[in-house]
Amino acid sequence: MATKTTKSERLELRCTKAQRRIIDQAVELRGGSLTDFILSAAQEKAIDLIRDFQSLNLGGEYSRALARTLLHAPEPNPRLKRAARRRSSAS
Repeated sequence: MATKTTKSERLELRCTKAQRRIIDQAVELRGGSLTDFILSAAQEKAIDLIRDFQSLNLGGEYSRALARTLLHAPEPNPRLKRAARRRSSAS
């Protein structure tokens, strides 16, 4: 059984006539309500932005682990050296 979520928060915005026409056209093509369309689009964009920001900003311990790895990288093994030679000679 699905639970109903109560919508208790309100967002208001103003837009130009041109913006409204474009949004109305998209709502008509997609179906559903203007409110659902705007909320869905805004939520998707917000999630993408948060995900991108978090992937670019490592937390403290992750940053230290990355720095340790970069500063103390192991020497390449013979197999990696051969692959690098093949790659450089192919260029």
